[in-house]
Amino acid sequence: MAKVLVSPIGTGSFKKGSNGDSSAREYNKATYKFEEVNKTYETPFLAAALAQYLKVDKIIFIGTAKSMWEEIYRYFTTSSGRELNYEYWAEIGQLAMESSNNCSLINEEILKETMESVDQYLKAKGSISAGGSTPLIIKYGLNKEELWQNFSTIMELVDLLNDGDEIYLDVTHSFRSIPLFLYLMIDFMLILNQKKIKLKGLYYGMLEATRDLGYAPVVDLKPLYEISSWIRGGHEFINYGNGYLISELIKEKEGLSENLEEISSKINNITELVNINYLIDLQNQIKGLNSLISDKYTSNGAMAYVFPLIKGFLLRFSNIQTPSEFQLELSKWYFENKKYGHGYICLVESVLTKLCEVYGLDLENLTNREKMKELVSNRYFQSKSNLLKTLADKYHGINKIRNRIAHASYYQVGSYSFKSDIEQAIYRYDEIRKLFERKDIYELTNVISLEEIQNSINKRKKRHQ
Repeated sequence: MAKVLVSPIGTGSFKKGSNGDSSAREYNKATYKFEEVNKTYETPFLAAALAQYLKVDKIIFIGTAKSMWEEIYRYFTTSSGRELNYEYWAEIGQLAMESSNNCSLINEEILKETMESVDQYLKAKGSISAGGSTPLIIKYGLNKEELWQNFSTIMELVDLLNDGDEIYLDVTHSFRSIPLFLYLMIDFMLILNQKKIKLKGLYYGMLEATRDLGYAPVVDLKPLYEISSWIRGGHEFINYGNGYLISELIKEKEGLSENLEEISSKINNITELVNINYLIDLQNQIKGLNSLISDKYTSNGAMAYVFPLIKGFLLRFSNIQTPSEFQLELSKWYFENKKYGHGYICLVESVLTKLCEVYGLDLENLTNREKMKELVSNRYFQSKSNLLKTLADKYHGINKIRNRIAHASYYQVGSYSFKSDIEQAIYRYDEIRKLFERKDIYELTNVISLEEIQNSINKRKKRHQ
């Protein structure tokens, strides 16, 4: 695991020599202060201050061919107590000045000695495993093509980082587009899990405050990145039932209370149950989470904005009175969020659950559910109730789809259209919902008794003996 600082550099400004010429470039020295620990560093480069403060192992500099690479070499060489090679210093300064956006005379090989000086500086400032500092040369970003070239160049960071690396970003200098690129790059790697890295800090040296304060506060902007993560985590949980990210974000909060720890655990449990589709446990976890999330978190950072959205999602299911209603509403939620397989399974099960409720049977007893399957499969029973016949027809229609899903469509008899099954999902839900809402569904017990259903099962079993 390495601590890696990524720092863009600009062109700086020319300073006048003793004879009045402008022959060298530099950033003005600034007093950078880390106010939380009351530490100050006087340096032209925030990267140098961050290197000391964080004890980083390598620095990745990002700049154009015209960036002041010669000043990077001069500062880090002299600051590490090494002798300056004036010929080399003048050479890279000249190459940088003669470079243009379309003709770069600066490359990684030319800057090899510069990066060696950076590594020596890091060792001198206390890094245990310093080494591997490198430059990335980008374009100005004047048009779409150059912006994509820059993105591709900055994405080379993926190859420069290793699993477990801690990343610190310095967004003080250079083009304003660079921080956005760095943000996108980190987001890309974290979301797609290309590398198991962690963004540990996003630092900005507030030079504009120097006139008022006498120093430049170093501000960690990482909370802004975390807001983005909270938004994404909330969206994934509410729309897809994927609460892994939001659960981790809650866990990472400092001074985690017992209540928040339980909220994190329940969100994780709900995610697992959505994935495995254990509906009874899922309903219980949703009710439990709803009772835990209260108004006391409304002033607690990003949670103030995300928790009300989660609360709204929970209320959709928390006020449901019966298991069949829960399964029915959950099937609709699955369909809305394009999880059609889970949706059809829930819709099929909701029919059997509803009939168990009508007959007052234990919902978790598989024998009772077999009785309800007999009810919707027996044509004689269907002839005694138009409602039952309609419900049975709808049940068998969606059960065929459910079986195709369960068997990956390998054992399907006859033709079918997956697009039709998807497009008609909400329509099929509405058909079942309307049948559930009919009051005469509870009259089935007067038309067909449980004894008749059991006798039908017994006769069928005898025929197959």
